[in-house]
Parts: sequence; structure tokens; C-alpha cells
Amino acid sequence: MMPKTSLSAVSLATRLPRNFEKPNVVVLGAGFSKEFGYPLANELLREICNHAPQNSQMVTDLNRFCSAFYNHFNQLEQNYPNIEDFLGMLDVAGQYADIRFSKNRGYYWRTGKVAEIERGIKRLIGEYFWSFQEKSRSADLSQIDAMVEHFGHNTIYVSFNYDLLLETALSRSGVRYTYGISNDPGAVSILKPHGSINWFYKEHFKPHQSIELIEYGDQLWVANTLDFTDISRCKGMDPAIIAPTPSKKIDDELKKIWTGFSSSVHNARSLCIIGYSLANADRLTRLVLRRAGTGHSDCKKITVVRRSDCEAEYRRYISPYVKQIQSSFGAWASTLE
Repeated sequence: MMPKTSLSAVSLATRLPRNFEKPNVVVLGAGFSKEFGYPLANELLREICNHAPQNSQMVTDLNRFCSAFYNHFNQLEQNYPNIEDFLGMLDVAGQYADIRFSKNRGYYWRTGKVAEIERGIKRLIGEYFWSFQEKSRSADLSQIDAMVEHFGHNTIYVSFNYDLLLETALSRSGVRYTYGISNDPGAVSILKPHGSINWFYKEHFKPHQSIELIEYGDQLWVANTLDFTDISRCKGMDPAIIAPTPSKKIDDELKKIWTGFSSSVHNARSLCIIGYSLANADRLTRLVLRRAGTGHSDCKKITVVRRSDCEAEYRRYISPYVKQIQSSFGAWASTLE
């Protein structure tokens, strides 16, 4: 049986409470979820297309878009682009349509069609990651438990993953968490700057409130469940997620989450970055992470846990004090006491 969520509150606070000590900040990227069967950015689009009904118009349009904008794409070979590059290409395609003044039906990739694909891919991302919740019922999440115990409650987790892996592990262990910066010393904080599959825009709903949904500011609902069958009203809706692209569109509520991310990094006692690739496209994240470096903060304990050697890159872009542990998340977590 799926555990009840241990979500205790939602908060759009952008600063730590004055009486709180400096927190540990843990940044989670796709490499963190990879060990539990989730795809990396260069695998996600292929997995989504394989997971969705093959005769759906959305998959047909995705394949047609890839054929039109990627010369190397071959549907039979399934050499789909990196999801971050794909979402960036959608932005470019929209700009190109505006340049052509192509709002008429003579040009297939007109502005409205590109926007339709962008909404559709978010919906498919949400449905795909929700499908992992069934697998998490019996998954061994002890490595995540070890990490949570190691860092303690005075920790802010910044997850760039759309999935609910961390939330599921915390709920199974009975650890209370808050979306946003918590004012409760007994709960851990989770910031998701790129959004989440269980966040939805209020504008898509009718005025009456559902008991499974919690208000998150003026624009968002948070689904207070780990089981998609509990929120039937959200099916067919695109979740509140944003693309990690240079021209990312950040709504007012998500801006507050980014502000909280920035202030948390600046005031961190320690910063641990797990499985995050420091993507070239996501320049905003690079700038925020630099706030833990020299000239911004006195945080000198900056650790990167990643399989591939990236210490020189992190020292160049983030801080000369970065130390890398070249390891998978699981192997590193097994060393924690």
C-alpha cells in the first residue's frame, strides 16, 4: 500500500527564520534518481514516447517535430534528443514562428502548434513519472534514508527532479517535510525550482476545492498524495514544471522558490550536490550555486557526488573549494554513518 504523504506544510518564505542555525543544503539532480530506475535527461524523451500510446496524436507530433528540427533524428533508431535540448528547441521554434508571422495554417509549426506540443510534453512527463509511484511501493529506499539521517532535519533539499522519489522516501520513514523553507525545526524543507509532477496551476480548476489539493500561493495547487489515482481531477492536465533552458519562463510563485534557493545557498553551513550535471543550458542554476563560493558566502564545505570526474568544472564555475567524491549515489550513501 502506498504510504500517506508526510507533507506537513507549504511555504513561499524566501528566507530562513532568524532563530534557525545555518542549514545543510543538498542539491539533487537526475543522477540521484537514476539509481532507482529513473531516466537521465538524454533518455527521458525516448522513454516517454515508448510509455505513451503509440497511436496518440501527441507522440505523432513529437516525432514529427523531431524530424523537422533535428536533421539526425530517425524514429526507427529512437535517437531522441536530450529533453533539455528538446525543450529549448521548442522555445526557438516558437520564436521562429513569430519571426515568420506564421499564425496562419500554411505553416505547420505555427506559434499555437508549438505551444500545444509544449503543454503536451509536460503532461506526458507528469504521467510518465507518476507511473513510477507504483514501483516505489516495494523499492528499497534505504540509501535515501541513510542520506536523510546523515544530514538531519536542519536541511534544505533542492531537487531539480520532477519526480516524487524524495517525498516517497521521507513519507515511508515518517519524516515530515515542507515544500518551501520550513519554519518547523522538526521538518525538512524541499525546494523544487523546476516544479513538480504533483503541482498544478489553479486556473485549470473549477472554483470548488478538492480535499487532495493544498493551496500553494495564489497560482498553484499541490496534490497532497503519492498516488495519482487519488487526484482524478488532475488527469489530463499539464503539471507546473518549467524547462531548464536559458530562456526559462518562471512564474511569480516559482520565482519565490528560486529566491529561497538563492538565500539558502548563500547561508548554507554545507552544500552537497548529488548527481547534478551543471548543464550548460541551465545558466541560472550555475549563478545561484556560485553564492556558496568565495565573495558571496563563508561556506567552504562544498561537496559534489557524481560518477564522472567534474571537480575542475565545479571549481571553475562554482568555487575553488569544491571537493568531489567520484561515486554513484548508492555507493556514497552506503559510507554514511
